[in-house]
Amino acid sequence: MNLKLAALKWLAGLLLGSLVAPLALAVDAPRTETLMLSGTGPDDAVAWDFVIDGGRRAGEAARIPVPSNWQQQGFGHYQYGYDKGPRSADTATYRRRFTVPAAWQGRTVRVVFDAVMTDTRVRVNGNVAGPVHQGGFNRFSHDISRWIKPGEDNEIEVQVSEASAATATDIAERHGDYWVFGGIYRPVWLEAAPPQSIAHVAIDAKASGELTADVTLRAPRTVTRLVAQVTTREGAAVGPPFAVAIPAGGAGRVRLHGHVDQPLLWTAETPHLHQLQVTLLEGDKPVHQHSERFGFRTFELREGQGLYLNGQRILLKGINRHSFRPETGRAVSRAQAYEDARLIRSMNMNAMRVAHYAPEKAFLEAADELGLYVINELSGWQSAHDTEVGRRLVRELVERDVNHPSILFWSNGNEGGWNRELDGDFALYDPQARPLIHPWEAFGGIDTKHYPRYPDLQRRLAGPLLVLPTEFLHGLFDGGLGSGLDDYWRAMTASPRGAGGFLWNLADEGIARTDQGGRIDLFGTFAPDGIVGPRHEKEPSYDTVKEIWTPVQIAPPLLDAQFDGVLKLANGFDFTTLAAVRFRWQWLRFAGPQDRSRDARVLAQGELAGPDVAPHAGGDLKLPLPQAWRDADALRLTATKGDETLWTWVWAAPERPVRLARQRAGAPAVVKSGDSIRLQAGAVSARFDARTGLLLELARGGKRQPLSNGPRLVVARPKPAAEPAWLEPTARGDGVYEFPTATMANVASINLGLTEADGWAGFRLELSTDGQRWKTVYDGARVARDGQGYIFPPQAVKAVRVTRLAGVRRTPAVASLRLAFEAERFAVPAAPVVVTTGTGPQGAWLEAPGAGGLARVRWTLGEDGQLALDYGYPLQGPVLYHGIGFDRPLGEVSQFRALLRGPGPVWQNRQRGPVLGVHDIAAPAGYFADPRWLRLTSPAGDLTVVTEGAGYLQLGARLADFPTTSVDFPASDIGFMHAIPAMGAKGQAADLTGPAGEPAVANGLYGGRLLLKF
Repeated sequence: MNLKLAALKWLAGLLLGSLVAPLALAVDAPRTETLMLSGTGPDDAVAWDFVIDGGRRAGEAARIPVPSNWQQQGFGHYQYGYDKGPRSADTATYRRRFTVPAAWQGRTVRVVFDAVMTDTRVRVNGNVAGPVHQGGFNRFSHDISRWIKPGEDNEIEVQVSEASAATATDIAERHGDYWVFGGIYRPVWLEAAPPQSIAHVAIDAKASGELTADVTLRAPRTVTRLVAQVTTREGAAVGPPFAVAIPAGGAGRVRLHGHVDQPLLWTAETPHLHQLQVTLLEGDKPVHQHSERFGFRTFELREGQGLYLNGQRILLKGINRHSFRPETGRAVSRAQAYEDARLIRSMNMNAMRVAHYAPEKAFLEAADELGLYVINELSGWQSAHDTEVGRRLVRELVERDVNHPSILFWSNGNEGGWNRELDGDFALYDPQARPLIHPWEAFGGIDTKHYPRYPDLQRRLAGPLLVLPTEFLHGLFDGGLGSGLDDYWRAMTASPRGAGGFLWNLADEGIARTDQGGRIDLFGTFAPDGIVGPRHEKEPSYDTVKEIWTPVQIAPPLLDAQFDGVLKLANGFDFTTLAAVRFRWQWLRFAGPQDRSRDARVLAQGELAGPDVAPHAGGDLKLPLPQAWRDADALRLTATKGDETLWTWVWAAPERPVRLARQRAGAPAVVKSGDSIRLQAGAVSARFDARTGLLLELARGGKRQPLSNGPRLVVARPKPAAEPAWLEPTARGDGVYEFPTATMANVASINLGLTEADGWAGFRLELSTDGQRWKTVYDGARVARDGQGYIFPPQAVKAVRVTRLAGVRRTPAVASLRLAFEAERFAVPAAPVVVTTGTGPQGAWLEAPGAGGLARVRWTLGEDGQLALDYGYPLQGPVLYHGIGFDRPLGEVSQFRALLRGPGPVWQNRQRGPVLGVHDIAAPAGYFADPRWLRLTSPAGDLTVVTEGAGYLQLGARLADFPTTSVDFPASDIGFMHAIPAMGAKGQAADLTGPAGEPAVANGLYGGRLLLKF
């Protein structure tokens, strides 16, 4: 038996040796040659002759860079896909002359288009190269061998119709919720190969080292075998070569089998890549050679258990991405594709879903190299291609992208945009038989429901299917994305059915309109839904997502006298031990309000390797404790892996008072004058209303600080279900509406008479207490479905002004305007105010219980000129916000500097992301967490406020935008808050984003202390 087995092995080796023996000659095998007819992207585009039949520059004989979208070059019409109004359908003709190398005589020559929008007819030297290609996001090619004149001048003509004549394809691709364009926007090139050649290779390389490759041959007649060799990316052989004989007479497709012992595996954390070099031979003569890059990995969808890569369960932390840039539309350079992949990875994400079409090839190459899991999608937005066109597009999609190890799933369209007759076609061209999904549907053992509300998410996670929302927490302005993610992610990771999810969306899809001087057009509320802006300006949710999804999680330590240097770690990596992570620790002393620099002083620092904690496990990191640690304000810890920063934590030491410079101002005294009372110490004074007890102003040496009308209790309760009592002001002309007398209001309803066919309409809404001074509360655009309600801080309104009316196709007019005040939401206790004053060891003081609706108000001015406020109030029941507020015009403030968690604002359901430190606040319109001190710089001098007890700082008010992403703010300019509102997502109210999105429940006494220096 052993002799027989040995003989069989010897015979197999002999046969294999005969097949692969000439492999050394393969280095000289002919390869496919290419000739670019365009640039590789918009940064090196090549000019072609061009004429378009409609829109801007119609009929003009012009030149246009290729690749590009013609709208971005000043031609044709702009079209947002979801716009229900009239649609553009321009057709353009491209021409260019080129010379083919004489050496290409006798070769098979194909012209390849990486993507064209949309219907494309190609002529070469006046001859139609093939049928009209339909579908605007797929690579296609034509054999033009018989029409080409090697060594001579040739002409290519390409007729492009942006609207497809295939109605189903036109609706599937061009009626979606994104900008649609026209033109040759991805590269064009020629390929020349021997008449008998390798047309395509599709690889399935398992984690076990088993490899199969389906090789499609072009015109095989006399070729006899294929030989393959796995190599490193640098070309070094990995494992033995392997081969297969081609049947006599040829075969259209043959399958290679090989094996590599213990190959380096591909994952998003370890993106090891290999090359497969395949050589076609005729006898011993190499005829053609082709190389494909791939990765060894095995991906499984285990129903009811999870997603498994190389035997390890993984969670997808992902986001959706359009191929897009404001200046060039869908024409994206290779550098930009890599930039997007790095941006995604920088947020500790490991996955990306394409939206909603095949991306540029360079992005998939970046995902392979840098490490990202990808869902690759057939175009089709809420409507599917017909079967005839769809079958061609599936084949084009899969054949182009089949060898990318980054691709885990195929997607058959989006949100109902699937043709079920195409489901089986994906596996025809994919030897890996990747799982297929229908995003938004429970299909194939996985539930991809889009935008599940938190209660619905919990219900689904308790069901039998894996749960992978391929869109959730829809971004819009500052809503969605990070707001609610902490609750969603805790639910997903706690359930054995949780498989991860994909946020919507990476970047605002704002196009730079060439017909409007470069104005960024977000099409109202349709396109501003990114975690970064159109030019990748980071928005506050960026840091939130980065912290929540960092693979190193650390329990916040208590830095008291018993702290022993041990930090509790959890390893969220799937394949990496924490020994691969470096930790840099620093004990900090924060800058003070009086310091010129914001930088913290480092008292001690060091760096150490992480502990050997396995993936999905926990462990300890032991920090050394230098002597200086007890004098520090905080511990800063930064985790890095390679050149990537995973996250930086800052934990404050308890009971570290803020240090303010002290200097004697004068003996404190109480000065009463008419209806006001002053607390005074030398040149420093604080003046109060003797009747209400509220602060009127601060002054030092003749300079007045306009801090006033406080402290007053500010509170907002949840919105009632009942409709408010509306009041209609009288129109005065020029967009101005007036009430007879000022009336309280917090919401406006403005009807512009919009229909869906109108597209968006925008305006500016301003309010005035006296008809002279105006404050903007809304400045944006909506579509008809977005509603007519606009909230703003509760305030007295005498006049309303609506200006800057604009629209897509017409300038709208106000059909009706009304205001309302939901008084019960903002009511505070009304109690008699008793003002008393005196002097004592701490200085001059004023007490005013009942002032501003507060139970306790005590001001104290010391001899050092520092003014203290102690306040308190009881509160019960559900609230959106509560705290104390002051008026202080912010327009004249040149710098807002604060020690708090920043630099971005927070919401009740978006607490993570900001880091404790001294920050300059660039956009003072929001709530900021964990304030320690605030310094305002203005012509009136510096005003410093040290705060204790309040968890949040309110600065100004964010303008209203969309109904579910407009958030309540108090009318105060500066507030010290004990609760703040949560933020919703597009079409999703805040209370449906998880427990943190529900209103806070007040239950007891609240209070704090402010120390003011001016």
